[in-house]
Amino acid sequence: MAIIQSFAISHIGHRQENQDSFCVLEDPQSKTHLVIVADGMGGHLGGALAAQTIIESARKTWSACIPIQDPNKFLKHLIEDAHNTVLNIQRNENAFAQSTLCALLLHQHYWCSAHVGDSRVIQIANGKVLKRTLDHSIAQLAQSQGKITEDELASHPDQNKLYSSIGGPIYPKFDIQQYESVSCRFVVCSDGFWEFFNAKELGEFIEKVNSQHQLEMLVETKLSEKKRHDNVTAVILEVSGEDTSDARKNTNGVRLLEKANNTLGRIIIVSICLLVVCTILLFWL
Repeated sequence: MAIIQSFAISHIGHRQENQDSFCVLEDPQSKTHLVIVADGMGGHLGGALAAQTIIESARKTWSACIPIQDPNKFLKHLIEDAHNTVLNIQRNENAFAQSTLCALLLHQHYWCSAHVGDSRVIQIANGKVLKRTLDHSIAQLAQSQGKITEDELASHPDQNKLYSSIGGPIYPKFDIQQYESVSCRFVVCSDGFWEFFNAKELGEFIEKVNSQHQLEMLVETKLSEKKRHDNVTAVILEVSGEDTSDARKNTNGVRLLEKANNTLGRIIIVSICLLVVCTILLFWL
């Protein structure tokens, strides 16, 4: 696995404050990458502080756990630490500080994510969405029940009604899911980014982003089409799948085994023929 290229943006949108935060962490020795996006929940005092606190907590958890032995256990630990840390800042004007959290962990050839809320991890290949996280929102429940379509999620009145958050009154519901380790692109983003696109065009737009400037222009163009819009944060990673050199080694090994089997087969056939000939000669003699 290798990161071919990556781009990131965090834009204030049409808000007075950017309540999004993100970070990208890497451990070259263990070939491990961690991307986190936190979206301070709009309308809650202290949303920006909650998102920043999550990123600080994630950095500490990362430093304490590298090299990662169990990816799923690490992500659970990450969420628990983030939740407890945000609870500790909830006083005075920050009494209701809450945030979403979305984390993508690329650990060698094991790729997984954990999320709370409606920030997403989206896997894209050949211009199509292969897999995405499912929001912890009332609107997502309606879409899962077939009451609304995928494209109606972004504009649905219940889209911003979340039933799980970091710093909420109850321990957050979180989901961990695994991704196929194929060459692809990952988008880790707040809802302000994925709401720009319908299901079909998202993959097509992301495939065309090949520079930081192109990502910035994409966001500016989409914002210019809106009268009001939320903060926008996105990290795009282009990732290679299984190491091609390892694949060639495996292929070569298979070919050598096939040749050995063919040679052995020929030897066995010749030996049988010789045995038959000798038997016939002995019979006539």
